[in-house]
Amino acid sequence: MSKNINELMVLRSSARAFAKELIINKQDVMDLIEAARMAPTSYGLQNFKIIHLPQSEFRESLNSLFYNQLNFITASDYFLFVADSGTKILNETIEKSVGDIMGDVTSEKSLNFINNIKNSYEVRFGDNERLANEWSSKSAYIASGIVTVAAAEKDIDTCIMEGFDGKKLNELFWEKNLIQKDEFICLGMALGKIFEETKNKNHAKKIRKKLVDFYKEVK
Repeated sequence: MSKNINELMVLRSSARAFAKELIINKQDVMDLIEAARMAPTSYGLQNFKIIHLPQSEFRESLNSLFYNQLNFITASDYFLFVADSGTKILNETIEKSVGDIMGDVTSEKSLNFINNIKNSYEVRFGDNERLANEWSSKSAYIASGIVTVAAAEKDIDTCIMEGFDGKKLNELFWEKNLIQKDEFICLGMALGKIFEETKNKNHAKKIRKKLVDFYKEVK
């Protein structure tokens, strides 16, 4: 019987190590990628994507860039979330996304939409590329939360990760033309089945703020 969202979130925990021999089936992996693809974004911009790293020699070669963390090494699959830079958003992403939404970037309605997005971008970020990149990354973070819930529903364990050498990882992926120079890896997610010994040892009862401290209704 499927669990409700509250049960899924109470029972799930971030995996520190996975049972390496337990491989997620391809359809489940694609379902999780599709969940990320359908995630909400500002203005409907399609400003991030996923690189999927199954178990492979190439992924093993990245171990040191992930500080040899067990959850990276033992995961069945690993997602890298790649965000568009502010420069790419202005030069490409806005028009492409509006074209996909409207079907025609030359119509008056489309041009007005494009101008509205660009004007909003200018007001918020000006020429501050760092702030624009941080904003772009947020789309990936939102999507990672959706994947976390979707994975839990499938009884797949996950761990969202920022613990990697982002500078060297991006440089390697740029060099290999796996991402463009106006894109950057901002987040990772390991997926698989938790190694039971580490689950029993490291995963205590989930502690959170009391609801009265966490939630306030203002009328």
